[in-house]
Amino acid sequence: MEQENLKLLEYFDKFKEYNNFDNLKKKLDKDSKIRHICDINLGDVTIPYIGPSENLKKFPKIIAKEWGEKESQEIRYILKYYDGGDIENISEAIIILEIKHQETSNENYLKLKNKLIKNEKIEDNDLEFLINERDIMSTSLVFFLI
Repeated sequence: MEQENLKLLEYFDKFKEYNNFDNLKKKLDKDSKIRHICDINLGDVTIPYIGPSENLKKFPKIIAKEWGEKESQEIRYILKYYDGGDIENISEAIIILEIKHQETSNENYLKLKNKLIKNEKIEDNDLEFLINERDIMSTSLVFFLI
């Protein structure tokens, strides 16, 4: 998960020209770090519950006040996948494909995005490049698109 935290912070750098960026990035870094939250006891077994701070859920609202609703929505989607959420609709998938294209410059993401926009059938070979990706957003894309 540490790698995902770094990717999240790297992605957030796209907003570096925005007002109050440095303070918001520090807050995002602090709140998104994976930590031990509590132990869950099931009989004789103790399972550690780990994850980001609960404050991370409030971060998109802070972004909305600072930068506007469009940026807040983008951050909301990113945080959702960072925290293990699934893509729920085509609009979310299109945004994630655009984000992944910006992150990687891989034209395959744009091809998938255009197929979704045009409502064209996505073939197995369209998804082959995603199979080898190991980040949460790519995995979410694979499961949504199949």
